[in-house]
Amino acid sequence: AGKGAGIEAASGLPEPKAAGVPGTGVVGELGTMLDARLPDFAVSRHIEVQERAVMTQNLLNIVKSAAGSAVMKLYAQMQALFADELNPVAPKAQGKVPVPEGLDLETRIHEEEPEEEEPEEE
Repeated sequence: AGKGAGIEAASGLPEPKAAGVPGTGVVGELGTMLDARLPDFAVSRHIEVQERAVMTQNLLNIVKSAAGSAVMKLYAQMQALFADELNPVAPKAQGKVPVPEGLDLETRIHEEEPEEEEPEEE
């Protein structure tokens, strides 16, 4: 896919004139829903979920802070950003990345969440 593929692929999407503004169409409703639900995912015990939630929150904040014609330009750039398919990563790729000196991979960065107990069957 080329540089403009994302813009062409987005031709069927709603106009982003009021992205992230409550009550202003499908895009605004989506922004409102994401604002309400992403914080729960940003504190997930699964680091990959946290990472994606925080990235999405930041992208949403950028879109909401844009004004006027900047929204359309930003919308087109974001479409292009996600237009190309991601290539798979080799299974042994992470092992080839050197661990930076002083990085402690054994220390928890969050408190461990208690496991939910399943109800006993009688």
